[in-house]
Amino acid sequence: LTDIYNPLMAIEIFNKALSFIPQAILTMNAVGELRQECEALILSLNLSDRVFFLDHLKAWSDLDAVYAGSDIMIFPAKFSNGNLTIHDAMASGMGIILSNKILGVEGVFEHGETGFICNLDADEFVTRIRQFVTQPELFDTFAVNSRRAVKKLTVSETAKLFAEHIAGVVRADRDRET
Repeated sequence: LTDIYNPLMAIEIFNKALSFIPQAILTMNAVGELRQECEALILSLNLSDRVFFLDHLKAWSDLDAVYAGSDIMIFPAKFSNGNLTIHDAMASGMGIILSNKILGVEGVFEHGETGFICNLDADEFVTRIRQFVTQPELFDTFAVNSRRAVKKLTVSETAKLFAEHIAGVVRADRDRET
């Protein structure tokens, strides 16, 4: 709940999306300097029964259950140097909508293939949420593509890469010796 991650805009986007997903619930991080401002906006929009903070989380590993119970992640960040949360959400198969102000997702996250990248505009985010609702097959398509994209970031794939690299170095050393 920090300014660069734009939680107030996330609440505004969610409020607009309620017009066509009235059963939706927004789950938000519980920590940050904007917590009070977020709570005030939630009250002013009468969303207290629709927006919940992750106050109960004791460890990062508990996020798996949150991701498993979520359908769409919106991340209207004003700036981010990349965020492992995006990779985790991709691995979970969630529909993902990111702002175009997030760096470090190149080569893993691709607009229209693994999710959507939007301008920092609430209505554009809402349009993309509506696209997920009206084209539910996007969840499956993006989930398959996202899981494939982040697979290269797993421990086992990293170990394979290191093994291949080490084997190449050993071969090169042997070739120099002969």
